[in-house]
Amino acid sequence: MAKINVELEEKIYNEAQGILDEIGLDVESVIETVLKRIVRQGSAEFIFAKTTPSVSSTSVATGTSTTTTPYVSSTVSSTIASTTTTVNMSKSLAKSIFNKRGHNFDAPVVYSSLNKATGNYWANPEVKTVMGKWYLILNDQYNRILRLFKIDISLYLKEISYENSDMENREQVFNRRSGHVYLNAPQAVRDMLDLVPRADKPDFINLQILGNDTVYFRDKISGVIFKPYLIDEVNY
Repeated sequence: MAKINVELEEKIYNEAQGILDEIGLDVESVIETVLKRIVRQGSAEFIFAKTTPSVSSTSVATGTSTTTTPYVSSTVSSTIASTTTTVNMSKSLAKSIFNKRGHNFDAPVVYSSLNKATGNYWANPEVKTVMGKWYLILNDQYNRILRLFKIDISLYLKEISYENSDMENREQVFNRRSGHVYLNAPQAVRDMLDLVPRADKPDFINLQILGNDTVYFRDKISGVIFKPYLIDEVNY
């Protein structure tokens, strides 16, 4: 596969990533999606084109219907048209919903919405994140279901770090996929060690949980089953 390097102002990159993080995406996946659409359509006009969709509203006082035509990017309007049964959900809103159900997030939270193109939940948590305590929220925006997973192997890793003086950090532990650490570890530790890093960014995990597997929530890449870590789910 081809690799590209894009230079951006750090401020722009961080702000864009912050926005995308709310919907479970990253900058790299958006760039790939845009390039695929350019190839598929043989044009980049959709990036700049504008349409004038009609928006109807009804006056409460008179009962009459009026129509307005605001300018909306064709990309946005096509997205709305294809996802009329979905509800706008974000990472912060999902966390708020689970907060109200008694869950306090005291560790990193990874959020992913169901990808319509692949049918999977795609996320790229850092290796150092999965080798500790973390939460995973999966948003099925088509069936309006949020699922919360909690994974915590931090205590075990703390114990083995004392037993093995050469293991100075979590990345070193992650790279030891055989021998004493792996074979004698609890299932949760073995699961996290089995997760597969991205080929182009080895500090990040390539996580693709199958969207149609609502029994085991299996990761397509590693085969790891996330069902044991499911602690709550809610319809919205």
